[in-house]
Amino acid sequence: MTTIDQFAAHVGLDWVDKKHDVCVQFKNGERLFHVVEHTPEALVIGLNELHQKVKGRIATIDCRPECYRD
Repeated sequence: MTTIDQFAAHVGLDWVDKKHDVCVQFKNGERLFHVVEHTPEALVIGLNELHQKVKGRIATIDCRPECYRD
């Protein structure tokens, strides 16, 4: 089993200060894109809904702008 196969979904989140663009890629290759408000409640609700949908482990990827500095 590869590392990728250990997760039901991979989530990429941009950590900006007004909203969060989210990309979810499921194990079958399907991708969903959406926007989450910049509040703790919205992030908790979104992650809880995702856990219920995928019924498995989720890997998150931090996509903060400062991660891409030269």
